[in-house]
Amino acid sequence: MPAPQSSNIQKLLLRLVPVSVSDRLLFVQELGVMMKAGVAIDQALKSLISDTRNPQLQMVIYELRADIENGLSFGNSLEKHKRIFGEVFVSMVRAGEVSGKLDESLRYLYIQIKKDHDIVSKARGALIYPVFILLAVVGVVTFLMVKVVPTLISTFEGARVELPLPTKILIVTSKFVVDNGGLVFAGAIIIVLIIILILKTYNGRYAWHVLKLHLPVLGGIVKKINLARFARTFSALIRTDIPIIQDLQITGNVLGCLPYRKALYNVAKNVENGLSLETGLRAESKLFPTTVIQLVSVGEMSGSLDAVLEELAIFYEDDVTQIMNNLPSLIEPLLILVLGFIVGGIALSIILPIYTIMQTYS
Repeated sequence: MPAPQSSNIQKLLLRLVPVSVSDRLLFVQELGVMMKAGVAIDQALKSLISDTRNPQLQMVIYELRADIENGLSFGNSLEKHKRIFGEVFVSMVRAGEVSGKLDESLRYLYIQIKKDHDIVSKARGALIYPVFILLAVVGVVTFLMVKVVPTLISTFEGARVELPLPTKILIVTSKFVVDNGGLVFAGAIIIVLIIILILKTYNGRYAWHVLKLHLPVLGGIVKKINLARFARTFSALIRTDIPIIQDLQITGNVLGCLPYRKALYNVAKNVENGLSLETGLRAESKLFPTTVIQLVSVGEMSGSLDAVLEELAIFYEDDVTQIMNNLPSLIEPLLILVLGFIVGGIALSIILPIYTIMQTYS
């Protein structure tokens, strides 16, 4: 447990330790159970200090308990640690404290964090295979260009036969890569750094997110992930006493896709100006399908918007899970085709002049 007299350097080092989603899930789950059992918040946090294994989270819990003992509310003390817990977490805890249903808010938070983590993990896991194949292609091509082709160049040039165009292109490319290896490597690093710097700007990230939304296959997956996160987060927030405009703004902040974030900000402004939620979403119909808008309309009229959104979240989460399970089998033939085209093209460029030489001297 972090001692009260811990130095600023120790605290700074502890803050460098990442707090994983699993750590936060365990914290929310255990705290919710103790709240439901009637344990006082300061005593619950005291127990969690010794149970928590993550050093930074342990220090944060210690600071939360100290703030509460000094008269600060749990929600206000969490505000200092929004970087770790997020805006949704802080807002729902505050709402739970005001309504006297903190245990219920923590339960919804646990479900929301877990579902969100599961869907993002599945998406990342499904994309590992294509990335691995892409790196394998780059490795194979580099090996052929640097090791295989140069050993054959002297043979081809000494044969004094007209080389096919693919072979000429291959030889020129190989010579450039071998003679300017350092330049090529430095150029690749510079390009990567430029891309990273561009993506750090708002306009750069926004353009990248727009591009992702329009890519074949990937675009549909990105939309469904964001729709699932929208429905799950918004459903949890409207169960609290937080105003719907603030719910929309907080949900927008949770979504990583900037076009969706901007769309929800616009919806919040329209609702603030007196329009219905359905009308606000209909103005952003490029990102929110007609089915979603119609279900939201039904939920608004029936007073069961939270339940409708939860069902919508489950639908999209299941859909994304199914897509991710099938994605490797769908992408594998395409990846094999691309790999075969590249490697086969290089192999053909090597074989064609050998065949020409054999015919010339036979």
